[in-house]
Amino acid sequence: MISPCYFIDLDTQEAFAGSGGFLASSSQKNEVFIDPETFRNNLKLLTKHAVRQGWKILSPIEVYDEDEKKPAKTPAGLSTHCKRGSKEAKKIKETTVRGAYTMAKTQKFSVAAYKKILKKHSQLVFEKYGYDVLKNPHFLKMLKAGGIKTCMLYGVALDYGLEALALKLLRSGFKVYIPVDAVKAINEENRRMALVELRRYGAEMWNTEFIIKNT
Repeated sequence: MISPCYFIDLDTQEAFAGSGGFLASSSQKNEVFIDPETFRNNLKLLTKHAVRQGWKILSPIEVYDEDEKKPAKTPAGLSTHCKRGSKEAKKIKETTVRGAYTMAKTQKFSVAAYKKILKKHSQLVFEKYGYDVLKNPHFLKMLKAGGIKTCMLYGVALDYGLEALALKLLRSGFKVYIPVDAVKAINEENRRMALVELRRYGAEMWNTEFIIKNT
């Protein structure tokens, strides 16, 4: 049994994880083990489970403003078009919790404020520019404010932002679990390599059904 635990869903936005998104559209054929509908349903199940358990959901999203230079490509070769206010930038409904609180990149908070926000809201959304969530200075501070050292990490893309975040958390002393049927990679070879690397550093691999039954 795992308790308590942060649930971290990375970049589950329309641009990437929506029905027309690059990583979860019905036209994507490079990941034969997880069909798009199952993937999004697992995201929904994990979100509902976290809410039922009273565990906090931390949700990094990619977003850029008019006055920011739009990055031409991510390392994965994906066009980044998550402009603030656009459909592409919105979180998909499967991972959206009513009353979520958004931690903008430019806001400033005290330690006491972090704890108050964490206590009041079920879901915290962290805006970032590019695939690295730690570019939002609030993310790691919020993790530490809660005093929890266990993270359930899922979303997209497994072989870029998700792998990078998982490795940073592991190196910072967090325990990391990854539901393998709730993550997507750019392609199957990248997926295999990322999972091997994460196991090597201590991440544990489960599936959504096991997590819901055993946490």
